[in-house]
Amino acid sequence: MRFRKRCAKIDRSLRDQFEQFGEQVIAQALSVGMPVAMAAHPSQAQTLVYANTEHAKAWLTEKRDISECRETRVEMLEWAIFVFIAVEVVLQVRSFWVSFS
Repeated sequence: MRFRKRCAKIDRSLRDQFEQFGEQVIAQALSVGMPVAMAAHPSQAQTLVYANTEHAKAWLTEKRDISECRETRVEMLEWAIFVFIAVEVVLQVRSFWVSFS
């Protein structure tokens, strides 16, 4: 469970470029790197990530934290709904039991 996100200190223009490519493309370009065989024709994402590796890692970490925060909030909401329904069922059973006693 994560309630806080780590903010990456990245230029706005670089952040916009990362956003255009998306998480999966940046992660793939980061994992592939710039091998010698692809050095002749690297993609734009590979060139961007190769030039800004640390920023790309920090941006991905920030995005993963945001996703984990969202998942934590959804899970807490699910538990709250479950507890509310469980209490309501117990109260209904209790009132049903009392009415027949």
